[in-house]
Formats: sequence, structure tokens, C-alpha cells
Amino acid sequence: MKRYHGYSFKQAVENLTRKVAAEFGLTVRTINWHAGIHTAGTNKDGDIYFADVADDAVLYDIDVQRYVGFVVHELLHQKYTDFNVNHHDQYVNQLHNAVEDAWIEHTGIDAKLTGNIDGLLTALLDQIVGEANATVTDWADPAQYPFIFAVYLRRHLNTHVPVPAGLEPIIIGATQRIDACRSSKDTLALAEWIMGQLQALPKNPKNTPDKAPKGPSEAPSDDGKGKGAGEADKGSRLGDNPHKSPGSARAPKKSDEAVEVEPSIKVPDGKAGIGSWSEHATLTQPDYHLRSNPWLNDQLAVPARLRYEVKRLFDNSGREDFQRNRRAGSINVSALHKIGITDKLFQRRHAVEGIDSAVVICLDVSGSMFDDGKKNKKYNMSNRIVQAAMATRALLDTLQKAQVETCVLAFGSFTSVVKPWGEHALKAAAKINSIGNGGSTNDYFAVRYAHKLLLSRPEQRKICFVITDGIGKPVAVRNQCEAGNNLGITTIGIGIEQDVKHVYPQSVRITDVGDLGTVSFKQIKLAA
Repeated sequence: MKRYHGYSFKQAVENLTRKVAAEFGLTVRTINWHAGIHTAGTNKDGDIYFADVADDAVLYDIDVQRYVGFVVHELLHQKYTDFNVNHHDQYVNQLHNAVEDAWIEHTGIDAKLTGNIDGLLTALLDQIVGEANATVTDWADPAQYPFIFAVYLRRHLNTHVPVPAGLEPIIIGATQRIDACRSSKDTLALAEWIMGQLQALPKNPKNTPDKAPKGPSEAPSDDGKGKGAGEADKGSRLGDNPHKSPGSARAPKKSDEAVEVEPSIKVPDGKAGIGSWSEHATLTQPDYHLRSNPWLNDQLAVPARLRYEVKRLFDNSGREDFQRNRRAGSINVSALHKIGITDKLFQRRHAVEGIDSAVVICLDVSGSMFDDGKKNKKYNMSNRIVQAAMATRALLDTLQKAQVETCVLAFGSFTSVVKPWGEHALKAAAKINSIGNGGSTNDYFAVRYAHKLLLSRPEQRKICFVITDGIGKPVAVRNQCEAGNNLGITTIGIGIEQDVKHVYPQSVRITDVGDLGTVSFKQIKLAA
């Protein structure tokens, strides 16, 4: 059985969502991953929502199959559902969802919008129904009736759920009417018809739990507008329902609330993510956090101790350079003007084996970094952001000289890529000199995006430095650090005037950029 890590699983689902959307003639605006939801969802603006999975979660083909089904279902909502049509009553709304879900799926299947669309939807709902049969204890409860309709109105399903005696004729009548629906207004009208039929049921029926449900042949004929009972038998699964009747159906009370009919996408414990994640909604333009004029001086003295500490931390990093002024090797073009003076005109490629490294530096530019109550007189800025910006530059310069591949992110409410991979540190330093206030703190997204960037890198050692005051989403960030560690990423917090151990288990604290020259990284344990 094929295994998938959560980070690659999410990327595959996002790519698939946009591909299927294109086949449907739709455009998806954002794809959002949330730990707080148990279903997939969408809205009229073109946003898609999925239950989140942790980056280090291990998933299998059955999980892929389920998410593919959700992708198709939610895009069918975007294509056919009128989101402005709804009902004020919660119970009727759930009946409407049941009818609407069946109608959009029938419409998409009939239109053959994508290959094997009926198979994808059937596989998804068969899983959901199986879980419901294993967990629901009282199918005679009116709260379950909308879900029962959601099952039996879908003609492409293979599975069954228990049906209370007296509910079957209403199911058959609804089945006969749903093919005439052409819009969300029609499906709402059908939901209201079902509600009227349910309200006509006995309020206190006698309970007969051991009686099997009646087949369609025993149900009364339609009102003359649709098929008779005998004809309904052809498209119904009620006749061969293996479940015993859970009792007699009763009319819903005004106080009854229906269970959600949307299929559950709850992620099992140990696989669920935490917080919210949407790259398309939260990642912004590279210059988003940059001011028009620089406020930080270009000159920066990098402490020698910092270079030593970083060199020690990355001591096993592989590197490649040229040894010049040699008597043999390849021609060194820059030494040709020395012909006749020396024979040391050659160079030789010199490689040192070791562990190649990639580093992402996340710089906190949230409001708390710009308002710590301590003004730096030289720059007329908060001392905290001055020290954070200088620490970022010092660390970046040191890593560049250690031949470590680097990327720099700035984060507040949104995250921007200040320095992409491959850009020289001097060019990035000029941008850091112009860094501006980024609003609130979404450190969780920044750290998770940094981990995503590192997971796509070929280097063996992957490290994320977060320069911050630690005021953000500590629980979510700490969990993400643990997930990253399980995938071989070390996350190191550099607390500016603050101890950030409660967020970053591996951390150091500085009050001045000069502290970077004395702080020791010896306690840091790299994941790879």
C-alpha cells in the first residue's frame, strides 16, 4: 500500500483541485486547510476548504480516494449550487443539503464532467455510509432522517442505512421528484415537501425495532404526477436493504436539530494539523513588507564569534571551490596576464565532502516588534525591530560566507519572500534595511511555509531560524516544529529580548545584535 507524507499529500490535493476545476470550467480562488472543520466546503467566491492534515502525517490510498471525492463534490457545488438559496429552519436546511447534494452529483454524472465521476463519488459516500453505520446508535431519531435521505436520494450509491418504518414512502416520493429539479430553488422546494410529509407522521408511534423495512412494492402510489409504487422499485435500494428496521418513524419536533448531512472528513488523531493554512490566501508579494526608503544603515559589523558558532553548527556542510595559483589543472583565465612571470596559471576544483545545508530565516515584522516601548535613538524605531533586522542581516551574511543556501521570509499578518533561494546576501540586506510593519502575527503560516520550502530542497540538512519576540500562535507553531523535526527539519527560535522556549524548544535569546557574537549554539541538536 502506497504511503504519503502530509506535506506532499496536501500539494497533490491542491494540484488535483485546480486541475478538476479547469475541467469543470471553474476557477478556484483559494484552497484552505483547517484543523477546526470536519468536512470539506466551498463558497460562492470560489474558495475551497479541507480538514487539515499534519505535514508529518502518514496517509494511504484510501485517504487520497476520499479527498478526491471531496474535491469533485465541492466543485459540483461551485458549478451548480445557488448559495443565496437557503431556509431559516435548521432542520429544513439539512434536508435541503441532502437534496442539493444528490441533485448536483446526479447532474455532474449525467454531464460526464470528468472521467469516472460516478465511481469517485460512489467510493467517497460508500466510505462515509460505512462509518455512519458503525457509529450511529439510533436511526429512528428524527435527527438522522436528513442523512437517510442524503443516502437514498443518490442513485449511484451501493450502500444502505437502516430506515424507520413509515419513512420509505416519503423516500420513494422524493426519489421520483428529484429528477425534475433544475436549480437550488427546486431542491429547496423538494426539501420543504419532504418536511411536510415528515410532519404528517405520527408524533408517538409504536416502536417495532425488529421489523424489516417495507420494500417499494408495499408503498402507496404517487399522487399521479410521478411513477407508481411498482415503477419506483426499479431505481430503489429499499427493497434489498439488509438492515432491520430501527423502529417506526415519528414526526420531528420543533426542538429537533438534524445532524449534518455533509460527509465527514475528520482526520484521525495523530494525522490532524493544527491552526489554519492557505498558501494562496496568506503568501503575499515579495515587496509587501518593504518601505520605499531604507531606515537601517548599510554598514554592519558581524561578530567573529557568530561566524565561529555558525561554522561549528554547519561544520559538516559540503562545499565546492577552486584552488588557484597551481602549476597544473585547468587554465585560470583571470591569471593569463601573468604569462612570462609565473607558471602558476592553473586552478583545480576542490570539493569537501559533508552534509549540504539549506536554511530559511523567518523575520517577525508584526506590530509587537515595532512597539516595544523602547526607541532606538539612532534609527527612531523600536529597539526590538532594529535588533531583529540587524540579527537577520548578520546571520544571513555569516551563512553566505559558510556557503549555505539561504532564503528569507518576513511575516506579520501575511508572509512575503524577501530573499529567494540563490539571491546574494548583499542584495537581500538592502531590502532588509527597508523592512516595515506587517500587522498581526501569523507565525504559524510562516514556519509552515518555511518548512514547505525546505522539504523541496535537495540538501540533506534543513534548518529554519525564526527571529521573533514569540508573540503569535505558540501551540500551533510548537506542533509544527515537532512535525518538521519528524521530517528532518530543525527549527531554531532566536528570541529578541524575549525567551521563546515555550514556542521553540530549541532556542536562544538576545537583547542586542552583539549578543549573537557571544551566544552559544552548542545546545542546538540538528535533525539531520
